[in-house]
Amino acid sequence: MALQVALDECLSIREGRLLIEECDVHALAQSFGTPAYVMSENQLRRFR
Repeated sequence: MALQVALDECLSIREGRLLIEECDVHALAQSFGTPAYVMSENQLRRFR
């Protein structure tokens, strides 16, 4: 069972990895390189 800690509605940590809306930030960095600028679509829509 994986422990998941919610930081807010869009951010969480699971097994020591940062997730933005269930997307593993480490995997995104491996795929697209760094620096990578990642935005939460849900959070953008909430504050428009």
